[in-house]
Amino acid sequence: MRNDILGRVAVIAAIASGLMLAPTAVAKPAVIAEPMFTPDFSGFWKLAPEQGTLKNPAIPGPHGLSRGWMTMGGWANNPPPPLTAEGLDRVRESQLRETNGEAIDERSKACLPSTLFDAMTHAEPIDIVQRQDAIAMVSERELAVPRRVFIAGPQLPAAAPKPSVNGHAVGRWEGDTLVIETAGFEPDSWLFLVDYIPHTADLRVTERLHLELGGERLIWTATFTDPVIFSEPWTVEFRFARVADMEALESVCDRDNRGLWAAP
Repeated sequence: MRNDILGRVAVIAAIASGLMLAPTAVAKPAVIAEPMFTPDFSGFWKLAPEQGTLKNPAIPGPHGLSRGWMTMGGWANNPPPPLTAEGLDRVRESQLRETNGEAIDERSKACLPSTLFDAMTHAEPIDIVQRQDAIAMVSERELAVPRRVFIAGPQLPAAAPKPSVNGHAVGRWEGDTLVIETAGFEPDSWLFLVDYIPHTADLRVTERLHLELGGERLIWTATFTDPVIFSEPWTVEFRFARVADMEALESVCDRDNRGLWAAP
């Protein structure tokens, strides 16, 4: 009996000794994916030469409008807006007033701001300043309000925020493309001053920005949705060339709507 008890004690001791000597399992840390390459949009950009040339204003515009479609460079490569009946009436009224020599753009005459969307289609350069959590877009064009886009922030609220000229913009990365959703526009400004394209407070804009040619070209695609003005979403695309060694100038609008360019 005694030998049997001693034998059992020896077996238990051997098992305990083996457990003590066995390596302790250590939980491996979760594998953290390497951050993706973030394109750098920072710098000055101007409409690229391949964007298009001026279109003859004598060519009849769409919808029977009296003037040519988007007579400024670059627009010739984009489709005309799919205007609703109300949208067409508004554009026709503005063009008729222009034909009659009436002042149409009272906002500009009073030095009131315009959207950066309009400024991006003109010859003046766009300066983009990029941070990890936001980007800012600034145009030399007079009246253009600087625009801020929050990246990886909260999604657009269901209820429109306080209306503003450039709206409330939230961006997110989809691979190497920055997707921007914007809403909350004040309705009194022009969407595009050229050809007097209006918008309402229901305007929503989805933009996609990405780089090509080794970062020397910025491709801006924008889809405008406004059921009052457009019968369907309207998508346009503009190409911008990076400009090196450039310094921003100051453009000032005075009470008589004269652009005063400050000397460098």
